Amino acid sequence: MLNSNISLTGMPLLRCENLRKNAEWINQQLEAQNAYFIPLYKGKVLVSLGGLGKLTCQQVKRFLSSVNKAIFLGLANEDKAACFTIDFSHLDEQSLEQTTLMLNLETAATSWQHLRFAINQLSTSDAAICGFAQAMVNWHVSHQFCGYCGNELITREGGHAKKCSNDECNKWVFPRTDPVVIMLVEHTDSQGVKRCLLAGHQRTGGQVVSTLAGFVDPGESIEEGAIREVFEEVGLQVDSLEYITSQPWPFPSSLMLGFYMKVSDDALNIDHNELTHAMWCTKEDIAEFADWGDESEGTQIPGKHSIARYLIDRWCKGQL
Repeated sequence: MLNSNISLTGMPLLRCENLRKNAEWINQQLEAQNAYFIPLYKGKVLVSLGGLGKLTCQQVKRFLSSVNKAIFLGLANEDKAACFTIDFSHLDEQSLEQTTLMLNLETAATSWQHLRFAINQLSTSDAAICGFAQAMVNWHVSHQFCGYCGNELITREGGHAKKCSNDECNKWVFPRTDPVVIMLVEHTDSQGVKRCLLAGHQRTGGQVVSTLAGFVDPGESIEEGAIREVFEEVGLQVDSLEYITSQPWPFPSSLMLGFYMKVSDDALNIDHNELTHAMWCTKEDIAEFADWGDESEGTQIPGKHSIARYLIDRWCKGQL
């Protein structure tokens, strides 16, 4: 069953995998009067009056030759309007400001916001579209040259494939997603008190505590990856695990795979190369923590748009 409570899921567009292979069809959609474009700039989206900023075909027509070619995202279910994303990240801030003025987007109610923050203001469907758009843009940035021969890659299939420009090589590449396991680990003490494990990660400086997580290695299942990561990061042996749900995470191109785990031992052996610290928390402890981004100096937990927070909240409510 689809989980509608996870941010960045529920993408409402028809992806049109077969149609987007037709270059003529893609060009027709670019010219369609009801086509609309999601502008991106260095991980930011355009937010207007709490909603997603969208550009028309007429607005972006003059820029299509000077910015990265628009990437086709899909067709709207209702009116079959084509949705594209267009990346302005090559512009410096002054040029972006001038472009924003030219597009008549410079208003007090409109601003460029990082997608991580914009998620909280956008509708579920718009957030999912933006996540998809950001992931595709990230892939285009990181795949400009062939990994086999080094020649330039040429965009195909509306932005969903690239072909090596060297006819002797002729390799095709496609967008990839990196699987990441994320684990809510629980221990029950001799008094029957349940605690979950939260850790401060080196990359966040320790103020924010979250669930354990790590990339799945080649040659292992997601279950094996989850068990390995828990042992490597805190030295715990997993007694049982249950897959809960997943979340696409376009920072830059991950698929987060959520697990609920139980352990019988609570003695930690922390890998300080990865973690600043780790601690066992009751639901009462967690209730005292602030949200990520809060201006207070105390402990914070991840924002409500993340699967880490979803797992934590579900655990606190006894729903895992």
